[in-house]
Amino acid sequence: MPQFDKYEGKWDYIISTAKIPPKRYSMDNFLFEIEKKISEIPIEKIEIITNILAKYINSSKLDITTHNRYVDVIEKLKIR
Repeated sequence: MPQFDKYEGKWDYIISTAKIPPKRYSMDNFLFEIEKKISEIPIEKIEIITNILAKYINSSKLDITTHNRYVDVIEKLKIR
């Protein structure tokens, strides 16, 4: 949806997708969107996104590859 990139509330929408059950699938989709648009994330949304990702990896039993993927995204966000 090309219009979505121009939608004013797109980051609030993307952030809200992390809460949709089942959590595992919503977080996979959330992470995918963050990875895809990492350079476009507004500065004021970085801490919110980082907190969501950190909370998820701290409260979930993820395999090491998935865990490292989340950590990698968090690190990329921190250096922005």
